[in-house]
Amino acid sequence: MTFGAIKILFVESDIEEQVHVERFLRGFGSAYRLHAVNSTQNALKCLREAHYDVVLADYRFSDGTVFDLLDQSIDVPVVFLMEEGQESSAALALKRGAYDYLIKDAGHNYLVLLPGTVQKVLNRRRIELALQQYEIRCRDLMD
Repeated sequence: MTFGAIKILFVESDIEEQVHVERFLRGFGSAYRLHAVNSTQNALKCLREAHYDVVLADYRFSDGTVFDLLDQSIDVPVVFLMEEGQESSAALALKRGAYDYLIKDAGHNYLVLLPGTVQKVLNRRRIELALQQYEIRCRDLMD
């Protein structure tokens, strides 16, 4: 369970987009801590070295795509940020382990949905972890 600021790793190679997301989340005071990187390798390094609650990942980075990140079986929920017209990529990302997606728009209106999406993803993750613990307890009782 997350206490304090929600720690978000943002994987996005567009610096301007990083700035927009950072400014938006800064409006929530200390509720979020955002760390932005521009590549799969940097994201994996960050995930090895620190705890994050959620990963926000654009489709393409400087060294790959969101699928390269999803293929690493990271243990952090991923929210895929896609452009309009990438619906098939979003469906594939969900099949390969992404928890949710948001459609980016030129006016950055998608950011209004970001806090609710992050909360929904964190709630789902909490439920999944609780179910895993319950299954372990049930197996132990059965043995």
